[in-house]
Amino acid sequence: MSSVVKSAGTIREGQLASLNELLKAILPANRFYARKATEAKVPGEYRSLADYSQAFPFTTKAEIARDQQEHPLYGQNL
Repeated sequence: MSSVVKSAGTIREGQLASLNELLKAILPANRFYARKATEAKVPGEYRSLADYSQAFPFTTKAEIARDQQEHPLYGQNL
């Protein structure tokens, strides 16, 4: 069995690439998060995980509950 050890930088690059791919797939299909991203003026693609942590808004339980009340039964977060 061979073991491959990746550097922290390589791992972060892979995580960033996966995050950007995920956001490209989710945001057009999810009105709840698309609205949050638009309101926060987040970029279409992040250059670092730190940029994402600083720019992308947190989601609170109250926001999800309000969305479900405004858009019954499950809200726009499906």
